[in-house]
Amino acid sequence: MLTPPVIENDGIPAYIPELSVEQYHLLIREAVLPEGAPIELIEGQLVWKDRRDRAGSIMTVGPRHASTIRKISRILGERLRNCGGFVMTQQPITLLESEPEPDVCVVFRAEDHFEDHHPVGPDVALCVEVADSSLKYDRTTKLQVYARAGIAEYWIVNLRENQVEVYRKPDAVDAGYSDNLIVTSGGAVSLRVIDEEFEFSVSEFLSDGPPSQKSP
Repeated sequence: MLTPPVIENDGIPAYIPELSVEQYHLLIREAVLPEGAPIELIEGQLVWKDRRDRAGSIMTVGPRHASTIRKISRILGERLRNCGGFVMTQQPITLLESEPEPDVCVVFRAEDHFEDHHPVGPDVALCVEVADSSLKYDRTTKLQVYARAGIAEYWIVNLRENQVEVYRKPDAVDAGYSDNLIVTSGGAVSLRVIDEEFEFSVSEFLSDGPPSQKSP
């Protein structure tokens, strides 16, 4: 987490104030935070984006992580080309207290609509996170952020177990999804964008290699 060091004083707990989305944008505009830095605003805190395959520095971009994002982006882009929306990769979406940058995101509207602002929750049909070392975080914090924002559908492409976790029907109050399923290699996931439904084979997204060690 990118926060300045805070020293506790005489047993008084340290307090790190939360940033609003507007304050986060100001830090970027004033070059306090370099634009494009591998961080996100999550629930008011600056958080490093975890793009590792498993081990190594948090600054590392894992080859399989990157390759999987490219595959998903290409496949979704090709299939959804005429649906009236578009596909983004690792670009911001602006939510109430967060500005995450999903690995892949499907947006309902035309690209020209966003020349002066980022997509917001109701604009988003799908958020996808590709997860290995970030799996627990994506299943908890990220899931809660997307559910609270009303993101209609959330996929975790689980590199550890070679499967796709599908979450639907967000509940903003409970910060969760009431409908979820796991689709393994050989299965298919569907996605509704506007009035059209699309189906994707999990094997299109994931290689057939053996899964890594099980998640905790």
